[in-house]
Amino acid sequence: MAGFTTLAETLPPTELVRVVGRYLEGMTDRIVAHGGSVNKYLGDGIMALFGAPVAQTDHAARAVRCALALDAFAEAFRRTATDAEGRPIKFDQTRIGIHTGEATVGNFSSATKLEYTAIGDVVNAAARLEGLNRFFRTRVAVSGATQAWALRGPDAGELAFRPMGDVVVKGKSEALPVFAPSFAEEESVGLIQEYAEAYALLEAGDERALERLATLRARYPDDALVAFHWRRARAGERTTRVILIEK
Repeated sequence: MAGFTTLAETLPPTELVRVVGRYLEGMTDRIVAHGGSVNKYLGDGIMALFGAPVAQTDHAARAVRCALALDAFAEAFRRTATDAEGRPIKFDQTRIGIHTGEATVGNFSSATKLEYTAIGDVVNAAARLEGLNRFFRTRVAVSGATQAWALRGPDAGELAFRPMGDVVVKGKSEALPVFAPSFAEEESVGLIQEYAEAYALLEAGDERALERLATLRARYPDDALVAFHWRRARAGERTTRVILIEK
């Protein structure tokens, strides 16, 4: 949940618990409905697992579909959140990151506490993907590994992925291909195709990328990815390699 600190400062504790409880209930219902397991609540976030503790051959596709369902719920909740008196609450966006790979999963314990969880670089990368949405001004980001796994299933045609960039996160030297997922619906096909063409020009270092992105921005003024790469192209960037200096 973006802006959670501000929300916590503006609401009385009992009201904060009520609002966040409703939000978490809706998010949890959708995770469970898609076959995921809520590993833990992180105060202002949720860590969910797919493919563990029960193996799933379609774990990546489940996670992506779940993320899109979570995004739809969170956006609706954000627009309609009210306090106990029915007054609107400023509830910020929800950012989601998904990465797919091998992790160490099991019971970890100290002398006094036992916890079932997943650890490893794949978990850290998922957290970084969630955070980079702030930089792109997007809400859902998935890794290239997740995209590749999700497209292996029989229902792969239901999903679409737009490349966000080859992102080098802070503390890493290798770029991670990152994608923005969506459902492959008729009304979004045009944007997906036109964006792919503009992105290819940017990837090739072609000067025509700026003109193409400017056209797209005029046509789709609310699209965060188009706006992001248009700003970069206007500043002289002719590459899809994006280096983050913050987490």
